[in-house]
Amino acid sequence: MTKPQTSSELLEAAELLGQLVAESRIGGASRGERLQRALSQMCSRGRLRAAAVIDDQGLPLAVYGDRFRGEVLGALSSIFGHALAQAEKILGSEGMVHISADLEGGEKVAVRPFATGGSGYCLVAVCPLGIDERGEMELSVEQLSAIVRGGIS
Repeated sequence: MTKPQTSSELLEAAELLGQLVAESRIGGASRGERLQRALSQMCSRGRLRAAAVIDDQGLPLAVYGDRFRGEVLGALSSIFGHALAQAEKILGSEGMVHISADLEGGEKVAVRPFATGGSGYCLVAVCPLGIDERGEMELSVEQLSAIVRGGIS
């Protein structure tokens, strides 16, 4: 999904967000399975190649795709999370919530930190350079937060 700009696009994004959050609360699957499914859907919608939810210790809670191991994505989230915090400090602006870097082979890695339930997490995605992943990641953060926060078992 691209960044919504018109009122009809905003309405569509709001409806999709409502569906995603509602789906995240449906019982039956473990939290890891729900996170995995949400990452799979995010990658499918946004044409992303891999994604992971990483906790504040750098440990993967769920990983989708085989481009990188969860430990590698966890290390990247720690490095980029620190870089984002330093950039906020140096620039004197809060609210910087996204960072990305080019990889070899025409890909990039993007990191979007988020907090829920008093703990910090990162959403990490790998995608082609030509893809604007930000809108899809923003939409998915709400769904992933609901899954983590809800303690769905």
